Amino acid sequence: MHPHIVVGTGPHGRGLFATGPISAGELVLVFVGPHLTRAETIDSPIEAYTVQVGPDDYINPAPPGCFINHSCQPNTRFSASDRLVASRDIRPGEELFFDYSTSMDEDHWTLLCECGVPGCRGRITDFKWLAPDVQQHYLARGMVPTWLVVHLGGARPAPPVTKRHHRQTGLPAHRRAARV
Repeated sequence: MHPHIVVGTGPHGRGLFATGPISAGELVLVFVGPHLTRAETIDSPIEAYTVQVGPDDYINPAPPGCFINHSCQPNTRFSASDRLVASRDIRPGEELFFDYSTSMDEDHWTLLCECGVPGCRGRITDFKWLAPDVQQHYLARGMVPTWLVVHLGGARPAPPVTKRHHRQTGLPAHRRAARV
């Protein structure tokens, strides 16, 4: 994890926050934790917490990775299937977000989104179900992991930057899943 990131509490519950400036392109987080298959995640208590890193590969992220929240206007993006980099300069005090849809291709569940940003889509779903203009926005900026781009048809993401909520009891608001 980047040295200027801490776990804190904000409007979406626990999340990751910048304690100092982070430049666009800087590595902010590597997801670490046990790797699981899709079958091991479906209908399990950890399902809403896993991050898909391949067609049948998921990580159950250990702290601090399990605390990063979703936004329809994220300030981080994937640089590899398990790594997030700042997609723009991030100011001290700002919460870090990624768009969960940029790592999803499972046709199993969605999340109702309550991120509250202008243009919020209202639902987090598989990348392939996003509106074409949203897909193109993310692809043009290299915000989709290569495994997903290839899996969905062989398109190539943009080159990396050269600088280094549905209500379901028992889960935090940012991780409540709604089956589709």
